[in-house]
Amino acid sequence: MTDPRFTRPPPPAPRELTAEGLEITSSFGGWRRWAGFFMIGHGGVMTTAFSWGLPVDLAIDLGGAREQATVTESARSSSVKINKKRATRVTYSYVVAGETHTESFHTIEPRYVGLAVGAALPVERSTHAPSWSRPVGTTSCFFGYFGLLLALEPLAGIPFLVSGLALRRRARAAWRDGAPTPATLVSKRAGRARKRGSGRAASFRYTWSYPWQHQALLATLESESTLLASLEQGQTVTLLVHPSRPSLPVPWAGRA
Repeated sequence: MTDPRFTRPPPPAPRELTAEGLEITSSFGGWRRWAGFFMIGHGGVMTTAFSWGLPVDLAIDLGGAREQATVTESARSSSVKINKKRATRVTYSYVVAGETHTESFHTIEPRYVGLAVGAALPVERSTHAPSWSRPVGTTSCFFGYFGLLLALEPLAGIPFLVSGLALRRRARAAWRDGAPTPATLVSKRAGRARKRGSGRAASFRYTWSYPWQHQALLATLESESTLLASLEQGQTVTLLVHPSRPSLPVPWAGRA
């Protein structure tokens, strides 16, 4: 049985974004938005956790100076382990232009673990940010410059997020201002179900055939919309086609 919401004629433009319109237009670019959010979030956490010292390394390597620091504290850490060994937290201080800077690091290397309070420690510090420093021969980032690879994931997620948001924005523009065009659902195929909330959402791939400026166009939409799931192959519906984006039509459904 055809859902009566698909048989109601659309009102003149501009149209209000109803609950039906919100559900349908949110289907456009949905997987791209979720992929982008995940990659940016997951990659951002991993980059922050394991590569937070990269700015220090870059600043020192681009312009650094050596200083003679003094160890002010050396104690076994109760919470930090490196390679399953309890790390030692070494705190040191040095003076630049009359100002004292204090920094610390965790290590399991014998040459640093055995340092006593008051011992001399050669360090490198940034000339632009004197408080950024590290012991000579070490890196602030655990992975060194290989930590830059962790930043590739959030960077790769940005295009997914931007394209997904752009598709949703164009779909809502078509809903609001698109020209009503009769269309036929020529294909409906079940897609891969995805997790949503506590259950799994059924996904379908729809292909529409519709006339536009004396030519027949085809448009495909993959959607998890429960509203669109009621459509059957061969059914005639109304598509809202925006003149600036005729290849991205939006199925019309009236209010419940």
